[in-house]
Amino acid sequence: MPAAPTEPTSEEQDPVVRAYLADVDRTLIARNLTLTVEERFRQLMALQRLAEELRHGRCEAAEAPGDSGP
Repeated sequence: MPAAPTEPTSEEQDPVVRAYLADVDRTLIARNLTLTVEERFRQLMALQRLAEELRHGRCEAAEAPGDSGP
């Protein structure tokens, strides 16, 4: 038997919340919920490594002679 529909919460009725929810990619949330805790930590560590590499690359670019970078 299918579950009975529930009344929308006050957040779902709030136009500001509805506007933000329109930009939320729920497929990413659903995918992350299928991961184990260890997989989530590995994903986070990979993101942190990427951020560090990007910071390091930006510093190298700023130190390059003759570079008029941003």
